[in-house]
Amino acid sequence: MIAGRELKRAPRRLARTWRAAIANLLAIAFVVVFVPFLIGLSFLDAFVIIPYACLSVFLVAILTAYSFAGDEAQREILALRAEGAPDRTILFGRVASVVLASWWFGLVMLAASLASMNWMNWHGEFLLPSSPILIAAAVLSGAATLTTHIWSVTCHNRTSPQL
Repeated sequence: MIAGRELKRAPRRLARTWRAAIANLLAIAFVVVFVPFLIGLSFLDAFVIIPYACLSVFLVAILTAYSFAGDEAQREILALRAEGAPDRTILFGRVASVVLASWWFGLVMLAASLASMNWMNWHGEFLLPSSPILIAAAVLSGAATLTTHIWSVTCHNRTSPQL
């Protein structure tokens, strides 16, 4: 329940203002279109795909900050406590939503980049890395996202323990 509510808020948290929304969209367009254009078919190499899939760590840092720090986040946590939600449920719901939203968005950016690279280098068939590379990229991306989130929450709790 808490994770679902938080997942719905994730896009709004990535674009707090119009300026932030435009900056995020420009950065995403750069990553999705320009990088595959710049490196061409080398984009299919494991040394590019796996780190590229881990771009979700940047998103998880933003979402973690807006989910756990700040006045709005603290008001939401207090409201959930007032509804009777235990701290553990609030924590795990927020962790799950932030990690899943960031990981999913990172994988969508990777898929969009692969589609962009295929569109620019179309030769009648799709060009994709091997399945083991894609699986390794997804697993490492998830692990990096979770690790970054845990580190961020730990640092936040050491400086201002609220949850």
